[in-house]
Order: sequence, then structure tokens, then C-alpha cells
Amino acid sequence: MATITLVVGPVPIADAEVSEWTAVAAGNDHSVALKSDGTLWAWGGSLGAGTTAQQSVPTQEHTGATNWSAIAASYHHTVALKSDGTLWAWGDNAFGALGDGTTADKNAPTQESTMATDWTAIGAGAYHTVALKSDCTLWAWDSNNHGQNGAITNGPATVTSPTQELTGADNWSAVAAGTYHSVTIKLDGTVWAWGNNTTGQLGDGTYVGGRTPTQESTGATNWSAIAAELYTVGPKSNGTLWAWGANYSGELGDGTTTRKNTPTQELTQATNWTAIAAGDYEGKHTVALRSDAPSGRGATVTSVNWVPEMRGRACLSKLEQTRFFRTSYQD
Repeated sequence: MATITLVVGPVPIADAEVSEWTAVAAGNDHSVALKSDGTLWAWGGSLGAGTTAQQSVPTQEHTGATNWSAIAASYHHTVALKSDGTLWAWGDNAFGALGDGTTADKNAPTQESTMATDWTAIGAGAYHTVALKSDCTLWAWDSNNHGQNGAITNGPATVTSPTQELTGADNWSAVAAGTYHSVTIKLDGTVWAWGNNTTGQLGDGTYVGGRTPTQESTGATNWSAIAAELYTVGPKSNGTLWAWGANYSGELGDGTTTRKNTPTQELTQATNWTAIAAGDYEGKHTVALRSDAPSGRGATVTSVNWVPEMRGRACLSKLEQTRFFRTSYQD
């Protein structure tokens, strides 16, 4: 009989072979990836391949485009950016998560309704999508059943097109979407979140949700990246890793299975964390990279502007005042 072990603290895993794949995202029932030639491939469900049939091998999306630059995946929908700054999505659209002005599901890449060309970053939640523009403003669309889009005060109400978050701030620098909450980093390195908070995933020291951005309780100004599901996890610029929210299977990495409503450092207290990903609600796990990979092929921490696509755009002058970490790989 197979043995299943619950792991409540960070453990190393074997490093993957470097190949033509350059980015990957995982949804509830599908995976999506980019190749170095700018093509986009998926397997499982929500493929964007012009069909609803599931595939067990990587299948190229329907249009065959070669200028995809970023991807995000959630339960049953996928969101992607092209190098021309346009935003496309496909899959489940019952609550307007595709942002195309409808609630009809799509099996091929469909452009969001405003047809803007200045999108720079994306996040996909269970039933909502969040995105940043090059002017550092934040936009969202979905059913807003937990206030997760931050764009309207009352809900639930289906928002099927990109709508700016209520504060109108223009200093957002990174974004992630959890199951029913959204979380962001500002240019000053602070973390803000809104939406459902039943597991403490907003990190504000309470279990009370909110519809407008609320700063995490410590007020730290050195957050460098963020990821979210029913919990939130992120490294700081000093290389430490912190998490808060649901902890059913030890996904916070603090050696317990107790939920936390404030940022809690992972058990090993290492100072060389560089990148993170949050597993979905069913997966209940966290994956992270350190900068101590074996010699010859490993992770190199580089301080850079966090979105290269922003170069030459309006927000660049703001981003140049802030240092973010990116993980690159070498053969």
C-alpha cells in the first residue's frame, strides 16, 4: 500500500532539466506553458485549442501565435499576455472571468473587451482575474462574490469587463489572485490584499474580509514577490519566505497545520528564497526556489525591473526606483 506523508516544512526537490520551455502555470485541471519561440501550449482541460476535448500531451493553442509573453491559470480558465500588451483568456466564463464582456465559455484565446495594449501583469483566481497596466493601475473582473476584484463596493455582481480597483492608485507593481482574494505589492514594497479572509489570507490580523485594499499587519516594505490561493506566500528582498492563511496540509511551511492571519516565517528561516508558487485549493502545497542550486545549472538571483515588458512605458520611471528579484537560469 502506498504511503502518503504530510510535509509541513520546506524540503528540497530535484532540479528540472533546462529546455525550450520558459514559463509554466497550473490550473485545477490543466497546465499551460510557454516556449522560447513565443508559442503557448496546454494539456488537460481549458486548452484554448478550439475544442473542449481534454489532451494528455502538450497541445498548441488554436491561433498558433508566436508572441505570447506571460501566462496565468486557475480552476478552469487561462489568462495570457502577448508582447504587444494585449490580454487574452479562455475557458470557464460563467462569472465573467475572461473579461470579454460576456459570460459565455470560450475554447480559444479571446481578447478582453477593452482591447487595451498596455497590460503588463496578470493573475487568475478561482473565478476572477486581476491585471496591471503599464501606468501601474490595477484592474479586475469577475462575480465579486467575496469582494475579490476590489472594483465595486457592493456584491456579488458580475463584472464582465476590466474595471479599475476603487482607490484608483497608480503605484501597483505586482499582482496575484487567490481562490477568493487578491493580493498586490506596491512600488514602496508594501503588500495589500482584499476579498475573502476566512482563513486569514489577507494577513491583516483578522478573519474579516474586505472589498478595498488592506495592508498586511506588519507593514513591511521589503516584499519582492507574491503568490496566492487560500493562503498568501511571498519572499522578502532579504531572501526570507513568509506565508499566511489556510494551512490544512502544512502549505505555510511553518511546521504546523494551523491557519495564520499574519505573515509567518517558514520553518527553516533560510535567507536565499528567490521565487514561489502556490498550489490550488485541492493541491494544498507550496513550491519555492532557493539561490543555492548545484554548480553548473542553477538559479541566479538578479535585481531587476520586475516586468521587462514595461521598458519604455509610462510606469518605468516608477519601477526604476524600486528593486525586485527575478530568478534566471544558467546552463
